[in-house]
This record gives sequence, C-alpha cells and structure tokens, in this order.
Amino acid sequence: MRPEACGFRLPVRTARLFARDFVASDFDAVHAYASDPDVTRFMFFAPRTPEETRAYLERMAAAARQEPRTVWELAVIRAADGRLIGGCDLTLEQPHEADLGFIFARDVWGHGYASEIARALVRAGFEALGVVRVFATCDVDNHASARVLERAGLRREARLDRHKFARDRWWTSFLYGLRRDDWLASRVVYRQATVGDVPEMARSRASDAAAGVADPRMAAYLHGRHDPQHARAPRAGFVAVERDRIVGYIAGHLTRRYDCDGELQYLFVAAECRRRGIASELLACLFGWFREQGASRICVDVLPENGVARAFYGRYGAITLNRGWLVFPEV
Repeated sequence: MRPEACGFRLPVRTARLFARDFVASDFDAVHAYASDPDVTRFMFFAPRTPEETRAYLERMAAAARQEPRTVWELAVIRAADGRLIGGCDLTLEQPHEADLGFIFARDVWGHGYASEIARALVRAGFEALGVVRVFATCDVDNHASARVLERAGLRREARLDRHKFARDRWWTSFLYGLRRDDWLASRVVYRQATVGDVPEMARSRASDAAAGVADPRMAAYLHGRHDPQHARAPRAGFVAVERDRIVGYIAGHLTRRYDCDGELQYLFVAAECRRRGIASELLACLFGWFREQGASRICVDVLPENGVARAFYGRYGAITLNRGWLVFPEV
C-alpha cells in the first residue's frame, strides 16, 4: 500500500509535533535515546550500539522505499525547536490491522507527547490506511505506556503470558486494541466552524460564568462584525463534535499585535470532556490554519491569575510575552 494511494500523507502533524521518515542525519538524536537503558527497559531490544543504530536507520530507509509500503516508522519532531525527541510507528502486520508503537527520549517523558502522537497515528490508521483494527502490546509493568494507549482510545483485550522471547527472557504483555467501528462510534470529529454553530457553542459553554458576554461576541466575531484590536483578515474557527454535539471550539485570526502574525481568540472544551486531548486537537487545527496563512508567531491573552490556562499553553510551547500575554514563538 503506497501512502500516495491510501491517503497517508507525511508529515503527520499535531499541535506540538510532526512525524516524518527517518534520515541518516538523525543518528545522534536516535542513538541518544536508543542507547539509554531507561528508555529501552520495556523494549524487545537492548540498548543499541552505534552500529546497531546505523543499521536500524538503514532498515527504516529501506522500509520507506518498499512498495507496497507496510511499515511507517517515523521520527517525532518537536515543532517548537525542531528537535527529534522520539519515534513512532504503524506496522501492517496483516493487510487490515496495524500495530502501534512509540519511543521517546527520557528527558521529554511526562509532557503528553506520546499520547499526542498515538492519537494521530490511530486516526491515520483508520482514515488513511483504512485498517479495521489498531492494536499494541506493552509489558504488564509498563504502566506509563498502558496509560498512553488508553488515552489514544485503545482498550485492554487480553494478557499474553510468556508470548515473546527476547533479551534472554520471556515477556508477558497486555494486548490493547481498537476496532474501526468502535472508533467511529466514539470519535470526536473536528471541522471548521460556521456561524450556524454559534447557538450550540453557546449551549456547550452554558456553565461558564462568562458565557453571556462571550457568546454574542463569538457570533459577531465569526460574522466578521467584531474585530479585536489589531486584528486583520482572515479569521477561522473550528469545532469538536462528538455524537452530533459540539463539545469544544477554537478560533483565531491574523494580527499586528506585539509583532505577532496570529492571535488565538477563543478556546473552550466542555468540562466533562477535558483531559481527553480535545484541546490539543483543536490547537492542531488552528495552528495548521495559521501555517497555511504564513503565520508562525501566535499570541494569546491569558489572565495572570489563570494558572491552569498558562500551564496548558506552556505545554504547547507558549512563553510569557508580558503580564497578560503569552506567545507561541513558532507553530
């Protein structure tokens, strides 16, 4: 299956990351994590020697050239600084089933990168490769990877006792899986917002104390009748829809404010839907739109006392611009 034929397009982008094919010049970054005993603790391969890392990169280059292609093992790049921080993969073990995997440098653990790229690969597997099932295994003691798989929508299906012999021992793993039908039934769909969405966007935010002020302005904003200071055309909004209900939205526009190219104007996710990666996906939608407009430096107005929002945006590369504003230096 060729990526051009199946719709699998590289790079795979998220709000903070993009994934592309490995190249030979990735050696230093790859070897740094592939030779780390803590990183490879739950991998079937031992910490790699320089020769083994070079051989691995050669295998990945060959896999990328294979036709039909069955392995998408990709370098994960942090967009903010261009650093290669890990790897991820989808492998067609059978024509309609994809094996999901990931590995990250130890110093970037705990920032949600694995969950972010895993969700993107699950979507790519179903939408671009057309598989009917995505699955993964992880060691029974690898609790961090188990949480990543669950955040990506996979569910534990079985315990595989002594199913793999590697590194001089038998491994016992949990099998996780997600079927296409279940993914379609439960997935959140992201699309461009329209003015007709505003009433439902208002209802989704009904519990927000500022809703009475924000929602009329949102309608005027999408209509083009409300122009924030320093705003310039165009503007765009995106909604997250789950089971025909809008559960989140985001909007932004081009700007002349603070030497920035764009401004994030609104971001909201319903309380019961938070901590599911919806805000991250909405950011990815808007950041993608900004890139299409040639905008890379994006500002956002955040109250100094709103520590939750500041911490959230900080995880996606935002830094303090001044007392009331943050900036994403490069999206």
